[in-house]
Amino acid sequence: MLNRNSEGIQNQTKLHLKILHIFLHEKSLPDVENISNEELPKILKDFYMSLQRKDTKEYKLQTLKCIRSGLNRYFKEQRSLDIISSETFLRTNEIFCSIATKACREGHATTEYFQSIPDEDLGRLGNYFYQETYPTSIINPKKLQQSVMFSIMYFLCC
Repeated sequence: MLNRNSEGIQNQTKLHLKILHIFLHEKSLPDVENISNEELPKILKDFYMSLQRKDTKEYKLQTLKCIRSGLNRYFKEQRSLDIISSETFLRTNEIFCSIATKACREGHATTEYFQSIPDEDLGRLGNYFYQETYPTSIINPKKLQQSVMFSIMYFLCC
């Protein structure tokens, strides 16, 4: 289970908050800390509608969800405010869902797949992992670790 206070999650939350800070600065709006809970839903609606990458391309659907989740973590920690499930943010979340639907329609919800490893290359990997006889290759901890790691990545992550 993921630790909500892990360094990676904290960094992601900071990154998503930075995106909101940039938006607020560009629109000459007050900093996040100075926005009242009553103003926040309207500002988040505008923020969601204006979300674009620096190269002016649209974000992928998963990235949009991550940004909203990062902001939700921040507001839960700082204000005990849930921007995803609170009734106050119902209209804001409707806007977010319409943006997510648009992203799906425009093909921004697709996952990029990579070309599979050719059989001859898989054979080469097998020869590398098991170039010695099977029982003695198990004794080699480095090759065993590499073999297990490759198997996990190949069979579970592809």
